[in-house]
Amino acid sequence: VFYQENVRIPESVSADAMMASTVTNGSCGENLTWEFIETSGTLTISGNGAMYDFEIDGTPWQEHKNGISKIVVEEGVTTIGDCAFCGLESASDIQIASSVESIGYYAFCDCDMVAIELPDSLIELDEGAFISCEKLESIAIPSGVTSLPKSVFSYCYALTTVDIPETVTSIGEWAFSDSGLENITLPGSVTEIQKLAFNCCSNLTSIHLSEGLLSIADCAFTGCGLTEVTIPASVSSITENPFRTCRFLQRIEVAEGSENFSSDSAGILFNKDKTKLICCSIGNDCDNGTYSIPQSVTEIGAYAFYDCWQLTSVTIPNGVTTIGENAFRHSYNIANLVIPESVSVIGQAAFLECHNMNTITFVGNAPSIGKDAFGDIEVTAYYPVNNITWTESVRQNYG
Repeated sequence: VFYQENVRIPESVSADAMMASTVTNGSCGENLTWEFIETSGTLTISGNGAMYDFEIDGTPWQEHKNGISKIVVEEGVTTIGDCAFCGLESASDIQIASSVESIGYYAFCDCDMVAIELPDSLIELDEGAFISCEKLESIAIPSGVTSLPKSVFSYCYALTTVDIPETVTSIGEWAFSDSGLENITLPGSVTEIQKLAFNCCSNLTSIHLSEGLLSIADCAFTGCGLTEVTIPASVSSITENPFRTCRFLQRIEVAEGSENFSSDSAGILFNKDKTKLICCSIGNDCDNGTYSIPQSVTEIGAYAFYDCWQLTSVTIPNGVTTIGENAFRHSYNIANLVIPESVSVIGQAAFLECHNMNTITFVGNAPSIGKDAFGDIEVTAYYPVNNITWTESVRQNYG
């Protein structure tokens, strides 16, 4: 991007005021100009059409970044370019005209506003558009927007309220990660929640998932403050455990009519016929820390009991063939474990960091054991039925 800067001195001001009223300007689009008035701290974008896209720290007003407190995007501008206002940490007053249709990649990253009004004309938000706007408290998404992309509101620590319209169909990866959300309703238009979309939203205690949702990706709600969740009947895909490390989660329920999922009184989520155990409610202590997996289960999914800190004992029925990777990882209060003869596969890191585990008993033939399945915990393991004590060679060969 090539541009020129010049200095204009208003004729009506005194010589002393001339120095203080420095105006710097230049080009920022084929038919757009920018102007910065130092005395007011105002950066104004004027003209018609789209802004150029910029690299981070590559805007023509970069040298004035610490003095910009107000941004005005005037009528006629249609696109706010990539990284346009990224890093303007003093910009607390932002005005966007009704002609703007698109906000680019990392456009307002690290800006200082508490609130911003997005125009009804807006139809596209790009990745990270408002990432790390740490003071932003609330925002309403215009009805022309159809997706909330990757990291669009990540690290917006003060963001407690978001109004999502019925036009939005997708919540992207990391979209609200590490934000301050306390509760949220996703409209029925949302069909997918991508992985880590609400990662580490520790203040998020309530979420309403509407009928119409089709898929929830793994880690979608990792580390949230949720206490209970209802899975709509429309959901057909849940990959791995979307509620990992949700330590206050007491209950996962499945709405009546679901053809794909079910749950039990302990808040455990299964597939419809309960042959696969998908994930548990970490905050539910089941029966005083004990849980017996139903006889119908043949597969314990990846991360199913990850970080289940209240679980002290789990009974795995003969019939389970697969224990997925990281299935019981960091469930550090489980003391003893019996692996039934039906188990043929124990996935990578399945019991890693179960530091209080004392005894593991294998029944029947040796399963295939993934790398670090038991990590470096000091246990007495019997392998298989003839009570051969776990040796270093067995550890090396079988995890």
